[in-house]
Formats: sequence, structure tokens, C-alpha cells
Amino acid sequence: MFDALFLFLSDFLLFTPQSYLRLLNHYNHTIWPFQLVALLLGIINLILIKRPLAYGNRLISLSLAFNWLWAGIVFHYYHFTGINWAAPAFALLFILQALLLVIFGALKNNISYQPPKTPAGYTGLLIYLFALVLYPAFTGYLHSGWEKADYYGSSADAACLATLGLLLMANRRSYYLILPLLWCLLSSAMAWLMQSATAPLLFLLGLLVLMLQVTDKRFVR
Repeated sequence: MFDALFLFLSDFLLFTPQSYLRLLNHYNHTIWPFQLVALLLGIINLILIKRPLAYGNRLISLSLAFNWLWAGIVFHYYHFTGINWAAPAFALLFILQALLLVIFGALKNNISYQPPKTPAGYTGLLIYLFALVLYPAFTGYLHSGWEKADYYGSSADAACLATLGLLLMANRRSYYLILPLLWCLLSSAMAWLMQSATAPLLFLLGLLVLMLQVTDKRFVR
């Protein structure tokens, strides 16, 4: 059954794992050293949560929105489109999530990021740190080279995981989790078709976030 499903879905994947890795290699070299700037911004997010400022929540939402906008336009639309016919649709998904974070997070200030005090919050912090440091290291090892890694701030998957992590530390998150969770499903499906070890990781982390969202009694919709 799973073999038949794999073969059926593989017909829609019009690129090979090798072509995807070549794309990552070219992409990371093209945007270097943006990865370092993004990492610095990611660390600043943690500082803003630990030591809140008047506009700290707005800045964090704006930082996350920038990650989604970058991944949507620069990665999906300008790079991934070359090998994947669905990339423009992915770009729209990422731009929509960026708009949600800008409108409701940066402009209306409806999202308040707080130091973790609950299991969901601590899990969110771990997921965020994973997206910031360990996920690039894991994918770099998996893809046999740092130039083929998925970096925070420039990678679609890392942007998604970082957003899930920070939203688990936020007071209002229900609606803003929908698109990141959808991307976890889509990305894990593509990784599964490419027989990548990131497939179960993204799926399980997305499932964990969904379970915490349902069971955490602290959150406000």
C-alpha cells in the first residue's frame, strides 16, 4: 500500500534528490553571508523574550515575518521554481504567513511572546533552538556539506520550525499555527518522496506542536 502511494506521488515530484541538493548548494552560495545575519537576528529574538522591550513583541513578529517572506520570494519563487512546478504556490503560502505576522503581530501587536513557564513553552524554546542551531547542523551532515544545509532565516523548513517554536511561547497562536503546520506536512511529504531523513522529523515535530496546542490550557485563541 505504501509502495503504491509512494510511486503515485513520485510522479508529481519532477526533480531528483541530487538536483535539489545542487539547488541548495547554489542558493546558499548566492545569498552568503545572509545566513550569519539571520542567525544574529534569531539570537536577538531570544534576548527580546528574556528582556522585554516596549516594541519587543512587534520586532519578534516582524523578524519571523521577514523569514517567511524571504523563504517565499527568494527561495521558493526565485530558486525552487526552477525545479518544482509547485514552488509558486508555496511562495504564496509563505507570503500569506508573513502578512499574518506583520498585520496581527507587528502592527496590531496581538501576539505576546513570553519566557517559557509551561511544557508547551519549554518545548517551543527547544524547537526554536533546534531550528536556530541543530537543524542546520543536522541537514549539513545529512547532505554531506555545510553549503547544502538548511539555515535559519533562509530555509523554508527552518523558518517554519522557528515560528512553531516561538508561537508555543506566545499567548495567542491558534490561527498563526495553521500555515506552519501545513508546511510541515507538505515538506515532510516531499522529503519522504526524496527518501530524506528529515521527513519523519518534520512530521513528528508538527504533530507534537499540534498536540501541545490542543492540550495547553494556557493559550488564548
